[in-house]
Amino acid sequence: MSETTTESTASTESEVAKRPGKSRSVVAIVFFVIAAILLPLGLTSYWGQRTLTDTQHYIETVTPLSSDPAIQDSVATIVSDQVTSSIDLSAALGSVLPPAGQALVGPLTSALENLLDRAVLKVMQSAAFQKAWVVFNTAAQKSLVTLLEGKPEGPLQVDTNGTVLLDTTALYQAVRQAMVDDGVSFASKLPETPPKDKQVVLLQSDQLAQAQAIYSMTHPVSTWLLWVAIALFIVAIILARRRARMVLAVGIAVLVGAVLLRVGLSVGENQVQLVLQNTPLAAAEAAFFTTLTRFLTNGIEWMLGIGIAMAVLGWLFGRSAPAAKIRSWTGADVESAEGSGFVGWLRRYGRLLALAIGVSAIVIILALSLTLGQLVIVSIALIVIGTLLWFGLGKTKDAVLE
Repeated sequence: MSETTTESTASTESEVAKRPGKSRSVVAIVFFVIAAILLPLGLTSYWGQRTLTDTQHYIETVTPLSSDPAIQDSVATIVSDQVTSSIDLSAALGSVLPPAGQALVGPLTSALENLLDRAVLKVMQSAAFQKAWVVFNTAAQKSLVTLLEGKPEGPLQVDTNGTVLLDTTALYQAVRQAMVDDGVSFASKLPETPPKDKQVVLLQSDQLAQAQAIYSMTHPVSTWLLWVAIALFIVAIILARRRARMVLAVGIAVLVGAVLLRVGLSVGENQVQLVLQNTPLAAAEAAFFTTLTRFLTNGIEWMLGIGIAMAVLGWLFGRSAPAAKIRSWTGADVESAEGSGFVGWLRRYGRLLALAIGVSAIVIILALSLTLGQLVIVSIALIVIGTLLWFGLGKTKDAVLE
């Protein structure tokens, strides 16, 4: 009887001892899931706050574009069209030429338009245009913020149908002033505002509503949402009963987040191309979009690298039989390594770490060279493999980080 009681008591104590570990595991998984959701949102909102809604950072980002030939050509086309629309060259020439010279109206008009185009483009390539570019973009950035807040003013306007229009009047005025400052003789005689062809459609009403909703939800937390996601990942690893497995899971989650962001970035660029394809801004779209999203693109590349490194480390230090064999092959499972503390740990696992770093570097280089479709396929494969490893198929009792 006493033996039965003793066994029952020991069983109860064992169950009680296991409960804290199980609770920690549940909390770790909850934190992991929340962090996996927040990470891509956090990086996107941080990029938006840093690049789009912060005037100083926005101007620092787009100022170098004033020397980009594609930008210069697009702006020159816009301004030239607005100048020619404000001056009816054909009518002006027709009124001054005698009847016998009316046949020259067409050729002379084309010649004058070409001369005007060259004059405007020359200004685009001068230092005066950089100042005009900064003036216009400062106004456009402030207008973007007010538009997202539901109070449109400045170059970005909303018509009665809810369509967002870019009013290029401010750009025309900035370039006109640059031409005056640069000594272009006829510039001061141009009208202060273009009479027509001054609006470019940017967003439809439903797209505007989506942008405003996203801004209202993410702007208050944009500066710290990314750091919360990172902190939750760290806490999840600390609380996990099997840390190597959690490191592997975090690596896979970071990779998936990077792929989702890259897909979203590609979709966004395609949408911008469709909107601007029949406008004078079409030629400048690629240069502007690439520059504006460079911070986000760099962040995605960092996510790919970190995700791959964590996935490799989590697997190599985990419980799977192949990982245990690799550790044994590198000498990582030899208990007699000299030294204690970090030095001893480094001596014991130095070869394994070198292997992990080498494999991670190779995979990162390959991942960055993949097309979007190839990256999606590889990510799906990694999710499947990671799921199998998560449930411990072929696991052993050895675990380095447990």
